Amino acid sequence: MIPVAKPDVGDRELKQIKEALETGWIGLGPKVDEFESEFSRQFNHEQVIATNSGTSALDLSIKASELSGSEILIPPVTWVSTAFVAWYNNYEIGWVDVEPDTLNMSPDALQERITHETAAVIPVHYGGQPSEIDAIVDIAHNHDAIVIEDCAHAVGTTFHDKPIGSIGDIGCFSFQATKPLTTGEGGALVTDDEDVASQARLMSKLGVNQSTHERSEEERYSWYYEVKDVGYKYFMHDISAGMGLAQLERLPEMRTRRNEIADAYRDRFEELDWVIPLRDKDHVTHARYNYTVRVPSEHRDHIIQHLEEHDVGASVHYMPVYKHPVFEDHNPDVPVTETVWEQILTLPMSSTFTDEEVATVIDAIASYDDGQSINAPEQVSVKPEN
Repeated sequence: MIPVAKPDVGDRELKQIKEALETGWIGLGPKVDEFESEFSRQFNHEQVIATNSGTSALDLSIKASELSGSEILIPPVTWVSTAFVAWYNNYEIGWVDVEPDTLNMSPDALQERITHETAAVIPVHYGGQPSEIDAIVDIAHNHDAIVIEDCAHAVGTTFHDKPIGSIGDIGCFSFQATKPLTTGEGGALVTDDEDVASQARLMSKLGVNQSTHERSEEERYSWYYEVKDVGYKYFMHDISAGMGLAQLERLPEMRTRRNEIADAYRDRFEELDWVIPLRDKDHVTHARYNYTVRVPSEHRDHIIQHLEEHDVGASVHYMPVYKHPVFEDHNPDVPVTETVWEQILTLPMSSTFTDEEVATVIDAIASYDDGQSINAPEQVSVKPEN
């Protein structure tokens, strides 16, 4: 079975992990410092706090900021973490509809939804393609709200040559197992705000002012430390950071391969009227976290079954968050999301895939319409006709 996603790890990652084990620092240690510095250097982020997950980074971004207002706005087509961090911090969740051809937050829908009760806006750079972040920042700042970029899918990408994560007030990355850069589990918070960075770093270490590693670097090991604030065990450890360092070295080659696969998919799907890839924008670079297409909603689940019969994995990213039972009281007005989510289909994407595996995926999709007449998926717009 060709999986929907597969980590790309090998000898360089093993070498870094071995080094971490041999130093004795397998918790918060020198490789975390090195990873933060290298991430900052490569992607031009002033402040980088490595965390144990993207969810932790998102939670810290709210906890470390001085917010006013009572709600946080997010798109519905995302992983549940984007919503939960609002609840973790006692904010109401507000839902903002998406663009039908990118699944990113729609600036027009945000303009209609935002109020002066909005404390923060969290756009998700869906699938690794940056959202229209300049417009989102302008709208949010005009309402005294901050922008926390959910960059979980989008490591190393740019918007008009500006690094994603540095355009809003804070950026939060995920390095979970299947992400384009993985540390097994991990994340990072980036910001140019020194006060937010200082508070986030403190809170990520249970409020302790100096880690054991930091104290050990003094001329004489000092047992003394202070707990300055309520905090959380959100820091990254050295084994993960070692993996991350190897992945940073390999990221350009892995991205190149992901783009080659995406190009192969797109070239073939141009011949199939009923398979519509999401639109690639000219002014961004794309991380290719996943490869999502739109298909007729009445065929979507049958196509998934058909692919499985051909040993090809497929999935849906994502069912709208508010449709999960825990959000049963939520019934947002998001017509684009309601239509598009039933059409979306995620195809396999990994820099490990061979040309033969890519061809297998393409052939499996193309064989679905053998002998059938299939119409293109229903078109939708952000502002539906009356």
